[in-house]
Amino acid sequence: MGVDFVAKTFRLTIYTAQDLTNPTTAQAMWQTLDNPLIQPQRFDSVERARQVYDGNDPEAACKIYSREGMLFVRGAKESFTAMFMRTNDPLSLWTFWWDVKAMSDKKRDPWLTWIYGLCRALPPYFGSGCSTEEHDAKHLVVKGSATGAVGVSIAEFRKFLPGLYWLTLFGPEVCEHFGSVLESLPHTSFVRPATEQLALLLDGPVLPQNMEERLRTEAELSDLLRANYFFDRNRKGIKFAQVPELAAALRRKRS
Repeated sequence: MGVDFVAKTFRLTIYTAQDLTNPTTAQAMWQTLDNPLIQPQRFDSVERARQVYDGNDPEAACKIYSREGMLFVRGAKESFTAMFMRTNDPLSLWTFWWDVKAMSDKKRDPWLTWIYGLCRALPPYFGSGCSTEEHDAKHLVVKGSATGAVGVSIAEFRKFLPGLYWLTLFGPEVCEHFGSVLESLPHTSFVRPATEQLALLLDGPVLPQNMEERLRTEAELSDLLRANYFFDRNRKGIKFAQVPELAAALRRKRS
């Protein structure tokens, strides 16, 4: 996938069992995207997104996604782009990008409200939100002229959580496992988008002055929860594992 974004972009990643081939699910997503913050304009199976967006009618997009397993939506505001990707796994990976400046000024809270609304409308297993700079520091791999990522694929998600981020979204199974500990972590605040969900937000701006310090803080928080649940390529010799309640739910989804 060749999305070409500058470093100063906010990235929201969602791991979910929600299926956009389902008309009800597609309608819920279409209504969520139809927001003044985004002003969706076009969609397609390719990045240039040639088809005109109709907030009342996701049928054409549903057909494209069913056929191609890929769907892009582009908005008029904040350089918004969404990519919905389906694999042979019953799980799906949704990625949203927009201008990171929108997470640093008076627009931040409306965008966070939009994210929480997305979680309520289409509950995820897990999600993360951070600058592409933070995401790349955790996951980017460069080999010659090729780039890739580690720790974030659907196959890897079945084995462990991708990590902790500026914003981390916990679904019901992960909330069940950690319980009230998530509400008492240092250097954080939390919101419950829904009763069985929790959004953990780090203190400080989305773009820290010192990225290494941000990564150390997130590593310290993962230590307080249980380090081997959270992927961290800087931890040598650790055997990563999935949260048991989530692992059980993922097995049920596959069967």
